Amino acid sequence: MIADEWASALSSPSAFAAAWRILRRTVTRHAVRRPGADSPVHRLLTVPLADAVLLHHGLGMPLPDVAELTGTAVADVRALMSGADRALGRPLQE
Repeated sequence: MIADEWASALSSPSAFAAAWRILRRTVTRHAVRRPGADSPVHRLLTVPLADAVLLHHGLGMPLPDVAELTGTAVADVRALMSGADRALGRPLQE
């Protein structure tokens, strides 16, 4: 639970990224209990690629916001999006 780890998250280099990791871990733990509850994109892509795709394309977050939330450099998020394009065999809509 995030409350149990919040003090540690706040003292980390990126509280957003720490909160994202806690949320991701919690959601994953609950999704594992329900077969088919994971997103189709997470079945096709690695976790970092799928997260970037869902945040950017699914939720409409600008790449700089995706980068801040995940604690990743904007250039690395752009690379993740390119990797997702390659993994899916087609460019994703911008």
